[in-house]
Amino acid sequence: MGLKISNLKYKRYKKMVFTDLNFDVNSQEVLGTYFENKFSQLYFLKLLLGKRKPRSGKIYLNNQNITALLPKERKIGYVSPGTLRLGFLPTKLRLAYHILKTPKFLHDSSLKYIKNKYHYKNLTFIGNDLNKKDLISKTDKIINEYFHNSIRIKEEWIETYLTQISEFHKKEIAKILIDDKDSILIQSLHTYTYKKEEIRVYEGFLAFLQALWDKIYYISELDYLCDCYEIAKKRKIKNKNFGFIGAKLVCEKYLKILQTEILYERYKLIKVRKALKKYRLNVMNTVMRDSERKNIIKGILHKSNSINVVTWLKLAEDQWFNYNQKQEQLISNLLPDEATIIKGKVLEYFHKYHLALLNNKLIEHEEDNSLAIAAANEKIVTVYNQAFEQVKELMTNLNIKMNWFKITKNLSSFDHTKIRLINAILTNKELIILHNTFDNLTHNEAIELNEILLTLKIIIHK
Repeated sequence: MGLKISNLKYKRYKKMVFTDLNFDVNSQEVLGTYFENKFSQLYFLKLLLGKRKPRSGKIYLNNQNITALLPKERKIGYVSPGTLRLGFLPTKLRLAYHILKTPKFLHDSSLKYIKNKYHYKNLTFIGNDLNKKDLISKTDKIINEYFHNSIRIKEEWIETYLTQISEFHKKEIAKILIDDKDSILIQSLHTYTYKKEEIRVYEGFLAFLQALWDKIYYISELDYLCDCYEIAKKRKIKNKNFGFIGAKLVCEKYLKILQTEILYERYKLIKVRKALKKYRLNVMNTVMRDSERKNIIKGILHKSNSINVVTWLKLAEDQWFNYNQKQEQLISNLLPDEATIIKGKVLEYFHKYHLALLNNKLIEHEEDNSLAIAAANEKIVTVYNQAFEQVKELMTNLNIKMNWFKITKNLSSFDHTKIRLINAILTNKELIILHNTFDNLTHNEAIELNEILLTLKIIIHK
């Protein structure tokens, strides 16, 4: 784990800038780098950030090869000196604004909000009635198992398929391009083929989530299957518990969760589609001056009539066909069958409860639930407040003190550096680069920044 650079070569204007550069940085380790000239420092920084591509060699970040990845797909935070944009915002809003732009945080915080909100709604519906509590818990348990097991099976299939197809593409690329396995051309081409497979997988997963949403909605439609409410009206029994409000609340929670998941998957699909065009361009730029390889790469990208390319792509399509058949079987057979069984069980639970109400055989059990309801209500936190609380907690842990309401443009350059560092940590960057950061600090500010970094190292270790 950590940063590893292996046999890195970089050439600029017919001059070798780096030749067989090798070094490791362990996880949670702080390393300072010094270069004899500014050009070497600049190119090294650009290679790490993905703004330049090496001739050959590999860059690993936490055991993931990031050599051919786009800058935005690398989990690297860059803390540079200077002021930030949006200087008219208060510090509190500026810090929350950055994390609120992160789709992963929006996804996670929205799920947390939905779960806490519907937990409170369920408790309010239950009140002090233990019979209702038992009914809701059984319904939630069976739907929860159906929801999570379906997604777990699908994710396992995706992981297996992507691993197998990735290894297959690696072998086929090595057969067609007889080249150094560490060359940037082979790495770029492999990344391009992997992203193409990712698009197909994301499209399939999106279709699966939409099918799962339909099945859970189907489970919630129970009113027309039970006549107990009509019988109660004829007998003039006035009781609001004849119905399926509890089951609908449980189903509604999972429908909201699925809506959030679908939105996030759509975002990821759009992101990968945009990235694929850039990866394709990267592959072409890599062989721009090599006419022989350029023709081979064009043949691969445009599916030429070359026997090797046709065989490779045909075998890849066969693997996708087998995977897609399993997916279609899951969507068209397994999900509906399981949903029908669950709907029958939920109907059985509520029908027994309704019959007990009709025949006055329901034994009332009650307990005071007011404290649990109040505690559940306190846990409902909006997405913005979650962002602010996360910022506040991090600043407290790192002992960073700032004026929350001061306009950002009135802060010192050191405060801007701290904001950049906080943004990098909150967006879960795996590597943080501080470029010439200490040069513009006073002695006391440098000591404070060093203490923040040491505290961060201790927190990560814990």
